[in-house]
Amino acid sequence: MLAVGDTAGALRYVAALENYTLTEPLPWSTLFIARGRALVGALQDRADETVQRELARVRAALLAAELRAFLPPVEAALAE
Repeated sequence: MLAVGDTAGALRYVAALENYTLTEPLPWSTLFIARGRALVGALQDRADETVQRELARVRAALLAAELRAFLPPVEAALAE
């Protein structure tokens, strides 16, 4: 969804994951929920400082969790 700019679709997937893990949140699901929301925020307003801070936080969390495969879209959003 994000690759084609469908922010509403991406947010539906984020909400579905959040609802699925609502009663028992998992660290990875919480991270991917935050990643999805941050990337949607970047598509909607790249200049927003709050979005940039959240992208940086998500990037650090992905690195700490050694989930480097999921970094490229976050790094691209930070670079723009």
